[in-house]
Amino acid sequence: PRPRPVSLDLKDPNNVFQALSVRSYDPIKMTLPNGATTTVGVASLVGPSVAANLKGVKDVDFFDNGPMIQALLPNLAKEKTDVVILLVHGTDLEAEKIAKFAFAERQKNPALPNVDLIVHTSDFDTGLGASGSRLRSIPSVP
Repeated sequence: PRPRPVSLDLKDPNNVFQALSVRSYDPIKMTLPNGATTTVGVASLVGPSVAANLKGVKDVDFFDNGPMIQALLPNLAKEKTDVVILLVHGTDLEAEKIAKFAFAERQKNPALPNVDLIVHTSDFDTGLGASGSRLRSIPSVP
C-alpha cells in the first residue's frame, strides 16, 4: 500500500502486519526547487502510555523506545539523512524524554544525525480545545 506505514518499535512476530509492508523508518530523497537534493528521514515510535493502552490486544506489542532510537540513528547516518522527523504516539513528556535521549546519543557520537523535529499526539486527557488544555514548549537543545 501507498503510503506504507512506518513504525520503528512495532513487534510483529506473527507477521500480521506484513501485508501492509510496515517499515521501521523511511529515508525520502527529495529535489528542492533550487535543484539541490536532500534526504529526509521519517520514523515513528509508540510511547509507553500508548503501548500500555494496547496491552492485551492480540498481535500488537512494541519494543522499548531507547534501543530503537539507538538502532535508528546509525541507519539514518548511513543513508546520509539531512533532516530527521520523528513521529511519537504518546504524551508530551514521553516526546520530551525521547528528544533528550536522542540528543544524548548524538552527544556521544556526533556522526549521528540530529533529530530535527518531533511531532507527537496530544495527551490523552486534554485536547487543544478542551477546558484546562495547555500548550507546552519543549526546551530547545543546541
